[in-house]
Amino acid sequence: MKFNEELILQHLAGMVRFPTVSDNDPEKMDFQTFLDLHAYLERTYPLVHATLEKKVIGRAALLYKWKGIGAKARNPLLLAAHQDVVPAGDPAGWTYPPFEGVISDGALWGRGSCDCKSQIMAHMEAIEALIGEGFTPECDLYLAYGYNEEVGGSDANSAALMCGYLQEQGVRLGCVIDEGGGIGPDKDEGIDRDVAYINTAEKGYVDVAFIIRDKGGHSARPGKRSIVAELGGLAVKLHAAQYPFRPTATLIKEYEAKAPFMKDRAAAEAFLHMKDDFEAAIPFIEDDPGRAAKFHTTQALTMLQASERGNILPTSVRLNMNCRLQEGDTVASLLEKCRAIAGENVEVEIVQGREHSEISRTDTDAFACLSEAIHKISPDAVIVPAITGGGTDARNYYPICDSVYRFGGFKAGSGDNEHGFNEFFKQENCSQAPVFFYEMIKGYCG
Repeated sequence: MKFNEELILQHLAGMVRFPTVSDNDPEKMDFQTFLDLHAYLERTYPLVHATLEKKVIGRAALLYKWKGIGAKARNPLLLAAHQDVVPAGDPAGWTYPPFEGVISDGALWGRGSCDCKSQIMAHMEAIEALIGEGFTPECDLYLAYGYNEEVGGSDANSAALMCGYLQEQGVRLGCVIDEGGGIGPDKDEGIDRDVAYINTAEKGYVDVAFIIRDKGGHSARPGKRSIVAELGGLAVKLHAAQYPFRPTATLIKEYEAKAPFMKDRAAAEAFLHMKDDFEAAIPFIEDDPGRAAKFHTTQALTMLQASERGNILPTSVRLNMNCRLQEGDTVASLLEKCRAIAGENVEVEIVQGREHSEISRTDTDAFACLSEAIHKISPDAVIVPAITGGGTDARNYYPICDSVYRFGGFKAGSGDNEHGFNEFFKQENCSQAPVFFYEMIKGYCG
């Protein structure tokens, strides 16, 4: 199947022009913009909207159903993405306005072009093409597009709402595919051939706040105590108290799959045998931030708050530490560790937190179909199961599905600067994911 790259990039540009920014406070969100995006999708993909049943869940979540003819005894396939985007920030930081969908220099520039309206585009293009060819699925297919993924699902997580609705309808899904891993050479790991990372789980997410209080006062009469200095000392302690590296079953499986293709043979041998001799792998982990993040629960000091003015002693100081939980660590165990380090005079609280997700198996029919679809677009790709450090809506579907995967279908490097200035998506790569989903739907539902 071939897609017109120029045309589908224009379709994606149209989506970018709707500033569907989410916020922790839903009352600050412009839901009319989401409804306008819905209308645009109807105009752009007429066959999808004439064929699939559409339901709006919550304030603006989109749940589509393509009814199968029932010839295949497979539980339904659900393709997930999210409509919402993060704020654009200072417009002066952008070469092109963030919500004008400018196509220039072989790329589309704008907020949401990567994360993750390109995923919605890929689904819609694939299904529009399949309907045009007369394809009818043998099992049901769902599309699920939430509206508050970027804020962790405040205002009742919209993906969880859709999952709850499906659960009420008695639906048990056979496979979920959400945004996540890509496909392409992994230069960081020294692998020249295509590597397809299928994320079978995601790390937990926790923000921990440390607060120290005092009476405050005038900076001209500081006194002996400084809660800023106390907090600084605590920050040093926390930074030094990193979790140790350790291998997990998923990490062992990941490196067993890709180590044979790594150029650094010493590192490859160490990773291949880390189940029996993990100490030999540590030198290849500790100086590489990307690898290091995989092998332990990360602790990153991210925010400091004290006085509002330079001549006022603060009445409270606050430090935020963001953590991504490795399999086996929990919110409760992290909190216990933080309180032990902080001591009795420091308030420690969880601002927000969620546990490590369940881990989907790789010996399933769904994973096999996913791998086959990948090999349709890259026959020699190395299939690598992995865990993502970022959060997705996928974790909300475990109550009704055991096979939940995160794989975007796009070539690695198709776009960049997600959540930053000048987010962009390359025209030359924009058709790969539509082809992947076209093959995935045919293989799973055909």
